[in-house]
Amino acid sequence: MFQRVGRGCATIALLLLALGASAAEVRRLKWTELIPAHLAATPLTPSAIDHASPDPMAQPTPWGALAMSELVVPELDATRVRIPGFIVPLNITRDQTVDEFLLVPYFGACVHVPPPPANQIIYVTTSPGLAADRIYEAWEVEGVLRTAAVDSAMAQAAYQIEADSVALYGGGR
Repeated sequence: MFQRVGRGCATIALLLLALGASAAEVRRLKWTELIPAHLAATPLTPSAIDHASPDPMAQPTPWGALAMSELVVPELDATRVRIPGFIVPLNITRDQTVDEFLLVPYFGACVHVPPPPANQIIYVTTSPGLAADRIYEAWEVEGVLRTAAVDSAMAQAAYQIEADSVALYGGGR
C-alpha cells in the first residue's frame, strides 16, 4: 500500500517543508494587533491639538497616561512580522537614502499634528536604506518585532524592527 520514496525525493520534500515553514513564520500584522486587548475597546481617535500647551506635540493616548509596558503586547516580542505603513524619516544619508524611520499607520502622522500613541509607531532601521524621494508612498516592512521603547525627535515608539526587507506596499501599484 505504501510506496518507498527515494532519498532524492525525500530530500526535496524536506526542503520544501522547511521553506514553507520559514515562510509561515512571518506573521502579517495589523496595526490594531499592536494594541493590548484590555485597551482595544477604546476607539483610536486623534486628539485635538492644544496650541496653548507648553508641549503641543505631546503624545497623548486615548487611554490616558500609562506606562510603556501597559501599551505593548508582550507576546509579540521577538516575532517575525510583516506590516504595511507610512514612513516618517529620522535620518537621511548623504546618498539620499533613509536608513532610520518611524513606521506609522497613516500618512502624515507625526507631521504638524500630535503623533499617534506609542503603540501605533514602530522605530525601524534598515540597511542599505530606501530612496528618500519615495517616502510619500506606502511601504511594507519585514523583520523581528521588539517591544522596546525608542524616543526620537518626532515621537516615542513602543516597538522597533531592524528590517530584513522594506518594499513598496502592494508592489507599488
